[in-house]
Amino acid sequence: MHGKAHLTAGVLTGVITTAMLWPIEYKMVPIVVGASAIGGLAPDIDLPKSTLGRIIKPVSFLINKMFGH
Repeated sequence: MHGKAHLTAGVLTGVITTAMLWPIEYKMVPIVVGASAIGGLAPDIDLPKSTLGRIIKPVSFLINKMFGH
C-alpha cells in the first residue's frame, strides 16, 4: 500500500468509529479522525521515504536499522 491508501484507511476508520460511538462530543470527532489518520500511516514508519517516515526521518531511520521493514 502507498501513503494515500494508508491515510484513506485511517480516516475511514476514524469516521466509522465516530459514527459507531454516536453521540459523542463534537470536539472529539477531529481528534478521533486525526489519530486514526496517523495510526493508518504508522505501519510504514520504518521506511524513511514513506509519508510519515519523511516527517520524522531520524526516528524512521533508526527503526529501520534496528528492525527492518
